Amino acid sequence: MKIKKAFFAFACLLVIIASFLVLPKLAIASGYFGEYLFGTDGNYHAASLRIESDKKILKRFKRQTVSISVDTQNDTINAVQAVINFDPRKVRVDEINIEKTFCNHGLFLEKSIDNNLGEVRVACGLFNPGFSGDGVVVELELTPLRRGDFSLNFSPECMVLANDGLGTEVLSFVYNGVFRAN
Repeated sequence: MKIKKAFFAFACLLVIIASFLVLPKLAIASGYFGEYLFGTDGNYHAASLRIESDKKILKRFKRQTVSISVDTQNDTINAVQAVINFDPRKVRVDEINIEKTFCNHGLFLEKSIDNNLGEVRVACGLFNPGFSGDGVVVELELTPLRRGDFSLNFSPECMVLANDGLGTEVLSFVYNGVFRAN
């Protein structure tokens, strides 16, 4: 676990350094997860990750799509790490789809599904000028296995890093997904 975290941090650092050399931009910010982050640039930072679907009621044993999205709230970012936990007795994740992502397809550092543990891990980056706005990180193809409610929950390991040359953490809020299978 620590090796994966260290690898992600190192890879993000490389992306940040490459971005900083191409187009210098400095915006220093600091703060804590779960609060608005106020930077020395006078702006607040409140990026969010969310799990969403057009449908809250999904069909049992039918493969369906949910999106993992980020809203940067006017910050420019260049790296995202999302770790999603779920109950593998209630739902199975079949595939991680990157067709609609804003991340560079060649900069997916991690894309793994563990249906025994009930965990999806995604880490991606992008070069300058980075990304600002509301966009899809990945889409998950999943299959509900039982009737009833199930959730997809973000782990505290999630990160959204600013494209500021420093890798400033700007993730403040996560919105988990709660669904019903019938």
